[in-house]
Amino acid sequence: MRVLVTGCAGFIGAHVVTFALRSGSSVLGIDNLSTDYDVRLKEWRLGRLVGQPGFRFCRADLTDQAALGRTLEGEFRIGEPVGAVIHLAGQVGLRRSLESPSAYYESNVVGTLNLLELCRLRGVPHIVLASTAAVYSVSTRPGAAGAPVLDSTRGAVQPSSDSPYATSKRAAEQLVRLYHETYGIDVVIARLFTVYGPAGHPEMSVFRFVRAIGEGEPVEILGDGTQRRDFTYVEDVVAGLVASTRLAGLHIIDLGTGTLTSVIEVVERLARIMGRTPTIHSSAAHPVDSADCGADVGHACDVVGWKATTSLDVGLRKCVVWFEQNRDWVATLALGAPYLTERTRADR
Repeated sequence: MRVLVTGCAGFIGAHVVTFALRSGSSVLGIDNLSTDYDVRLKEWRLGRLVGQPGFRFCRADLTDQAALGRTLEGEFRIGEPVGAVIHLAGQVGLRRSLESPSAYYESNVVGTLNLLELCRLRGVPHIVLASTAAVYSVSTRPGAAGAPVLDSTRGAVQPSSDSPYATSKRAAEQLVRLYHETYGIDVVIARLFTVYGPAGHPEMSVFRFVRAIGEGEPVEILGDGTQRRDFTYVEDVVAGLVASTRLAGLHIIDLGTGTLTSVIEVVERLARIMGRTPTIHSSAAHPVDSADCGADVGHACDVVGWKATTSLDVGLRKCVVWFEQNRDWVATLALGAPYLTERTRADR
């Protein structure tokens, strides 16, 4: 099958392309190489994909519908028809969405709508939307190890925070449901839980922790570190996304481990793996962050036959190995708001 992957130079997107190619699919990858974070990381990921048999890259911006159609006109005529879309492009991050909410709505809502129109007009039968655990409201139902998990009912849910990111992803979910109900496109909404792995997003915790420990810098933690997350290794998530392209109808699944681990425990595990004793700096918790966040993995297992298999220590060790192999340039990557302010405003 030929698969269209949006956000192919992103963290999860690049891993999806690699997995799909190894599984025998051909891939058309789309990315606008935006400067929402240091673009050198995206260029590194993309550089490892370009030239692989079965992969074609198209630089395109989903938010520009007319330009998107013109750019992809020829691509849709080359090779076999696109059998499925795995949609990963968009702006991520609860906290940063408070600083530029319009950018999140443009990317996550308008971009998704333009993609859906493309699928409708081109007869693409299946779309997998990468959504987020942030759309869930907190439930008191006991989960893994007796911890509260999130309400994973298949009906409507309220975003778990007031962040533009959560509400924009919920709006994207509603759009793909609409296109399923109106036009019969098969849809899978995959809600992802704290994905980590090599060449990860530089604003995510594991990437920052590994680099800080490796460079002997203070490890910055928001809150006291007792907040727990469902840390899920990227290759497990990717396997679930690709497997979801086989499903007909409408499905909503969680892709996580179902096991919660505190942020401070992740730091401690990384310190042991790296043989370092980090200095930890704590600051006030951010108001959009939830205390605990874990997946309900039963439905994914039932309908896809999917289950996360990578242990946390194995996954963290792979992150450390990647950092050490690429330390010369990864240590120079710009992180956080200063980079975004200087580069994004200049580009606009």
